[in-house]
Amino acid sequence: MRQIIIIFIMAGFMSCTSQNQMEKYDWLPSVCAPKNYPAEVVSGYFNFSEGTSLYIPDGRLLKNGWGKPGSMHVTGDDLKAVPESMDIVWASYTEKQFYTGHFTLPKEKMEALFKKGFTDRLKKQSTYTRISVGVAPGGMVAVWLLGGGKTVEVARFQAEKTREVSKETFIPHAEMSVEEYVEHVYSTKISEEIKNQPLPFDLWDTYRERYTWHPQMEFQDKETLTTILIRYYNGEGLHTEGGNPEITKDEKRALPKRFRLEWQDQSGQKYGAKVIFEEEEIFKIYKKVFKENKEDRATLIIRVKEDNTALQLLLKGQQEEIPITKAEIRVYPVSDDW
Repeated sequence: MRQIIIIFIMAGFMSCTSQNQMEKYDWLPSVCAPKNYPAEVVSGYFNFSEGTSLYIPDGRLLKNGWGKPGSMHVTGDDLKAVPESMDIVWASYTEKQFYTGHFTLPKEKMEALFKKGFTDRLKKQSTYTRISVGVAPGGMVAVWLLGGGKTVEVARFQAEKTREVSKETFIPHAEMSVEEYVEHVYSTKISEEIKNQPLPFDLWDTYRERYTWHPQMEFQDKETLTTILIRYYNGEGLHTEGGNPEITKDEKRALPKRFRLEWQDQSGQKYGAKVIFEEEEIFKIYKKVFKENKEDRATLIIRVKEDNTALQLLLKGQQEEIPITKAEIRVYPVSDDW
């Protein structure tokens, strides 16, 4: 009887150990800020359930782009649990303002995403390798999971203004005060165009608005889509193989910012295309389809010309098709030769 009890205890221990191991992932912390709206983290930490923490990269000017890979430090164990919360203090240089916040992270949602992973452009199952924090004017904080084929937003928070930032914490070796340092960065790192217009505090929340839509390729012959990269205005992205059913699945998505496509014809000749949407036009068209026409879903048609030299873009709802005419489009043959 004693042997049976010992066996059960050992089995339970091994099960718990295995479960704990499964709940750790190979990821690194990262941080970003919108292009043209530089920021700098004073201090930041991801906090774990056992009482430990992992610092968020600080001390560098951030202006790499919303949701893009940014400042990153290789730190901590390779395998890490998903954090429960985060603390952050940062400088928003366009406002000459500091922000602070303590936020509870959606741990279960993040764990589910890590476990599920995604299909990358090589048709391989992959998962996320970074937890990235974005800071924007007005105190907005966003959190994404980033991988080598997908970026997904997991949270949005609102920080509070603060003046409690000491020189010793922020710029211990500088020969100027905190106020002088912030003024110096403002005067040297921010364009006159940004300085001379009101700050668009609601812009990044506008980027987060989602509609039910999907892209759809239309070829004139029997061409095959091989890879697709979609970048969305909210910082999310997908880079995957052309047959991935996620591409054509009707789901709530932010508006597209850019596409990169590759396809091949029956002879094996490969073609590529880059599409950069004009912001004002694409937002106006989506608003017309979903808000004015009150559609509940739509399809973004990418129609390839018969000779594979041009694309036509349009957003198709049940009531009408609206041409997208202001996007920057480049179509080109792809060669395997170096």
